[in-house]
Amino acid sequence: MPKRLLLLLSLATVALKAQYRLYEPNSLQVRYMAMNDLRQLDAFNFYLREPESAWKWIGSENGHFFQQDHPEHADLCDGAWKKFPKSSIYKNGAWFWSWASDANKPKSFFVINPIVDLNSSPPAPEGELRWVNANTRGAEVFGTIENKIGFYSSIADNLNRFPGYINRYIDTFGMVPGGTAFGKFQGGPTNYWAYRGYVNAPLIGDASTNHIIATVGHDKQKIGIGQRSLFLDDFAPPTAFLRFNTKLGPFRYQNLWKKLDVPSVFERYPAGLVYATKYFIHHRGELHFDRLNFDLGFNEIILSHRRNGGLPIDYLNPIIFYKSIESSLGTADNALAGFDASYKRKHFAVYGQFLLDEYKFSEIMDGNGWWANKFAYQLGIAISPVNPYANACIQVEYNNVTPYTYAHMSDLTGVTHFGQPLAHALGSNFREGIFRIDVVPHAEPRLTLSHQTMIAYKGFDNWSKGQNWGGNPTRSYNSRVREYQNKTLQGELAMILNSRSEALFQIQQNCFLNAGLQTRSQRGFEERQEFYVWLGIRLNKFTNMALF
Repeated sequence: MPKRLLLLLSLATVALKAQYRLYEPNSLQVRYMAMNDLRQLDAFNFYLREPESAWKWIGSENGHFFQQDHPEHADLCDGAWKKFPKSSIYKNGAWFWSWASDANKPKSFFVINPIVDLNSSPPAPEGELRWVNANTRGAEVFGTIENKIGFYSSIADNLNRFPGYINRYIDTFGMVPGGTAFGKFQGGPTNYWAYRGYVNAPLIGDASTNHIIATVGHDKQKIGIGQRSLFLDDFAPPTAFLRFNTKLGPFRYQNLWKKLDVPSVFERYPAGLVYATKYFIHHRGELHFDRLNFDLGFNEIILSHRRNGGLPIDYLNPIIFYKSIESSLGTADNALAGFDASYKRKHFAVYGQFLLDEYKFSEIMDGNGWWANKFAYQLGIAISPVNPYANACIQVEYNNVTPYTYAHMSDLTGVTHFGQPLAHALGSNFREGIFRIDVVPHAEPRLTLSHQTMIAYKGFDNWSKGQNWGGNPTRSYNSRVREYQNKTLQGELAMILNSRSEALFQIQQNCFLNAGLQTRSQRGFEERQEFYVWLGIRLNKFTNMALF
């Protein structure tokens, strides 16, 4: 891409993001940090991290991972910046163009970077699904102003040939997983834009003390340290949001308001028809027991819709139980609640989540499979073993979601955005086990070996019969098949085995050569077998699409 066009793309991004780029869920940075110390994993996930933390990690045994792979701190060494001119073009391994207010630990800086992800597979024999490729080109802009206000923005044009199971998802739901509008060429690739960005600033204090930090922008969020989240995951597209993070001693609190779109429903405005709008309102309180290395969190979620848009002002109260508001308003809003907990040591962590959608105690005691007893739970373990040959992070997780969980009277109040689940990618009515291991050999720290396997049993809806067995949260639960005798995995049962392996070699900071293979088999409902291989290069792009 010509440098002039790259610069224009960078300057055209008007959304702003956070002070010092934050970790993306399941990215390499998160895995490297887990190898270093599992106690650094954060249930809020997208929480501000400041340079002082980077200096500590750089000085630790495995700090070179952080130093190599986090561009904001690539020039930090022993608590100081390497000296470079106030403005520079590619003077360091991570930043393409940068400006800093001072050569020594500047209070303000500004960076423009390219984003590239090019992958290709050899053409497969006719009738075999082995041809995939990625063609992502874009730019990112980030920086900070006087160590107070931080921002980040990125935009990328994607022209991808997806695996078969993702193409079937696009054909079924009319959406690219994690994307919105797209164009699909007949028999060819899919074209769509990806953009994200936000700005944040401390209202009181800073990230190292008691504080309140505000963030506003357009992006995804995730709650939890697991590979999946049953409260809010990063599967659905980015959305406009407002967030407050509060810390007071051992207590931490987050308020999050997200504007969501419902493409299946249109509403009339003076300017014409637009997608219907709904709102995701979430707050989470966490109590940290420092001596026990134990965290306990409480979550409450509301999905709210009003004709012709609008967020009820009652839900803007940051310190009230939302269920009480929803009940007092007499609305048809969707309310969910849940708990999460984690016990973390340096090389070992165990964690879990429990989500309660609806329940009736008498029906639970009867054990008759009443449709509205809806819940989900997660159990997981992570290990960072100490050995003389490599650093590693191993994670095993189990997720169970009952039928009709996340669904409501219509998609206007279901736990979805743009026709996609806001929580687990499989929606509901499934059981899943997922395993991931990431390894960095001591002999070659630029090499990362990553493997992820999921095995899931899921009850699908057979659309040709129009029956709703509770696997798709975009459908109204009023179309359920029966009142009683409901059980997880009802409907059209399928077993899914999806496995992905990848080797990444860092030729310079944030630039990786990668090679991978993926196999996916589905048994039972809609049986299929798929196999893919690819080679590529990736620059300033760290996350991969989740397996489902």
